[in-house]
Amino acid sequence: MPKGDVNQRVVHFVQCSLQPLGQVLVKWGGILASITRRGNGWRVRITRLGHEPLSKTFKAKADAERFAASVEGDIAKGTYRRNPGAKVTLGELLQRYGEEVTPHKRGASVERYRIANLQTRDNPAHKLMVKFAGDITAADVAAWRDKRAKSCSPSTIQKEFALLAPVQY
Repeated sequence: MPKGDVNQRVVHFVQCSLQPLGQVLVKWGGILASITRRGNGWRVRITRLGHEPLSKTFKAKADAERFAASVEGDIAKGTYRRNPGAKVTLGELLQRYGEEVTPHKRGASVERYRIANLQTRDNPAHKLMVKFAGDITAADVAAWRDKRAKSCSPSTIQKEFALLAPVQY
């Protein structure tokens, strides 16, 4: 077993335990990509703490390894998008939600007010509103929540969270 920090020892343990199962560990650092033989192809499964797993199947093992390395590099740089074509901000999504869904609700006037309030520059949520929806992380939302907690009650934050929940991104 290699001497070194805990992460290196964990990687060594994972490599030793996965290789007999036909899996190849590509990289570790909060991001784990495994490549598994599946039928006539190779499945890449990339997991990252706090994110849903990404899985894709390839005919050649070399293609699977290239894909895993490419995606992991993009994730590490912060440039990875699960859906590259979706270049829409959270503010645009929320605006559309306010136009298409909110009018059919019983509390439409209050919800329209909340949407308008979230999109003002004075609101700490403005930083979230101008980011691409797919790029928003849990840390971004937590930072907004913490700033917002200084100026309003927890119930207001809870209502704003409830407003953001049905917005699909």
